[in-house]
Amino acid sequence: MKQLIYCKGVWHSWIKVGSNLGLWRADGAVEVLEARSDVLFHWDDHFERLGRSCRGYKNLDLSLLPSEEEILAKTQSLLRKESLKEAIVHILVTPGKSTDLKKAEGWPELIIDVRSLNRPSSIPPLKLVTKNARRYFPECKLTAGYGYVGRLQAEAEACGFDSFLYWDEYDGILEGPYENFFVVTNSGWLCTPSINVLKGVTRKILLDLAKKHKVFESVDEVPRIRKGFLYECREAFLSSTTKGAAAIGEINGYHFNVGKDSKVEKLQELFLEYRENYYKARGA
Repeated sequence: MKQLIYCKGVWHSWIKVGSNLGLWRADGAVEVLEARSDVLFHWDDHFERLGRSCRGYKNLDLSLLPSEEEILAKTQSLLRKESLKEAIVHILVTPGKSTDLKKAEGWPELIIDVRSLNRPSSIPPLKLVTKNARRYFPECKLTAGYGYVGRLQAEAEACGFDSFLYWDEYDGILEGPYENFFVVTNSGWLCTPSINVLKGVTRKILLDLAKKHKVFESVDEVPRIRKGFLYECREAFLSSTTKGAAAIGEINGYHFNVGKDSKVEKLQELFLEYRENYYKARGA
């Protein structure tokens, strides 16, 4: 693992988090993306979303941080030093240090973390449960939005589930703790929630691939997916940076089709091919 931190115009190769509000108040914005060699997967999309997450917060002033080009160069330098075949990159922006651990001193900090990505050869179908909870400001990838994941995950695992889905009585099933949510209806319609969710980079790639290759009868973003709608669906999956399209086997006791003949399996194959071609075209 290698890290760099930027604050007050200087890059450091070590981190002292003693009074950083990112630690004490889970205050900040984060992006996570994968890399091969020094090629970052969809860097532009991730950096653009990082900027959107920071906007509107006076303590996350991007004008006090390096340019996108400099941040990219520093990230690529870390990747080359580590000589990792595949890596996972975390980029965190916090309000920085605070004397009283409440109010920022006015100098945001940016942290780049690079470590080896140990991708599983396969992901067994997921067994999920819905939780009556949601992330605030879901369109932004804020660190505070992930503060409840550990507690909700522990509750789900204690009941025999792999993970959980955020659910709201009005908006329906929203997303996973780190993933977007999709279903495939009995008629072959692929749909995913479009309101009050974080619209992931992988989510967009999968939607584009599904439309281009006509894997489904139709592909749509819908306002909401009710629990009862699951009984009209034959497949479901989660999408994320590291998972691609990961099949869901069960939600709240309702079972879905999984396996080699499924539409999800076909979409995952298309995603893996797309990712390989993306890296190959950029020399990785």
